[in-house]
Order: sequence, then structure tokens, then C-alpha cells
Amino acid sequence: AYEITYGDWSSDVCSSDLIDPRTFPPIVLTTPSANHMGTDFLENQPTILLVDDTAENLMLLTEILKDEYRIRVATNGERALTIAHSKNPPDLILLDVMMPGIDGHEVCRQLKANPKTARIPVIFVTALSAIEDESIGFDLGAVDYISKPVRPKIVKARVRTHLSLYHQERLIDASRQKFQRLVDDVGDKFVVFSYTPVERKVTYMSDGARTVF
Repeated sequence: AYEITYGDWSSDVCSSDLIDPRTFPPIVLTTPSANHMGTDFLENQPTILLVDDTAENLMLLTEILKDEYRIRVATNGERALTIAHSKNPPDLILLDVMMPGIDGHEVCRQLKANPKTARIPVIFVTALSAIEDESIGFDLGAVDYISKPVRPKIVKARVRTHLSLYHQERLIDASRQKFQRLVDDVGDKFVVFSYTPVERKVTYMSDGARTVF
């Protein structure tokens, strides 16, 4: 019931000597078949970026999440940053800590230092469990930790929670921008009302409006 779209191994998803594309093909995204779900669902389906240098871990996380999300994978920190800065960035990143080259902590540090990627939720997926290791991740801006070996219910629950929070933040930002455009259009004389089933009240009045009312 699922359609898997594959891409160019060397350029579209990831490149690594650690994974043989003949045994682990490059998954760009995994989505329910259009025959089973509406086009609105497909267009709005969140994208999860999985970052790990071990093929087995990537395959396990893909299997856990593929029914609900688009999946992209990277086998090293450099490729993860490239995907995150692309024109179609992920909505959430599951990030391994211990990787050759740029490790997970450095990937997170660079993501949070760039305004374009700073707000993407990062969840570390790691065998490290010491309190100090978790503190480092949270100090860098990660939103959560998932310990290896992963448990499917835990992975799904935490991904769903942080995607929901991220979606709410974006809705709030969109409302603020819309409000600011309204303010810019009407000038300095405007009033904001709130409505309930039993009353209507003014929640904000600009200084310009106070000279009128």
C-alpha cells in the first residue's frame, strides 16, 4: 500500500562508503499511495530527516516512521547540513551523536546558529545516556533525546509531539505576520476585538485609535 520514490544515491540523498546502495537503496521519501490517501494529505505530510552512519539504524527508523511521514536520510553530518539548508528542509531531524567527521553535536550547533534552520526540531537518537551527555544536547538546542535501542512507540510519540509543537509555533508566527501586515495597511488607527458567545470586548487599541474613540 506504499509507494517509495528513489533518488540518485550520490547527489540526491546521501553519499557514504559505509552503505552499499545495492543493499540499502537511497530513500528520498516514503508516502502512502495516492490511491489510498488524498492529495492534500500527501502535500502536507511532514518530512523527517534521519541522520545516522549505520545502515541498520536508518532502516529501522524508516520502518517505524514511513507510514506517517516523508523520510529522507543522511549518513554523515555534512550531508545532513546540506539537506537541512536545501530549498525543501525537513520538519524534524532525528540525529545520531556519534558519527565520523562532523558529529551530531556539531551538526546541531551549526543548525541552531543559522536563522534558516534554527527552529527545526532536533531529537538526538543515541546510545549515550549519561546526564551530562543529555545536558550537552539540550544546551545546543535539541528538543529531546531517544535512547538506543529505540522503541517504536517512544519514537512515534516523541516525533508526533515535537512536530505538533513546531506546527503550532509556525501558526503563531503566521498570525503575527498577518497582524503586522494589517497594522501596516490600516496605519495607526485600529482596534482589535475578541468575540465570545456572550460578549465582545476590545483587547487592543492603538494610540491613533484612542484619539477617535
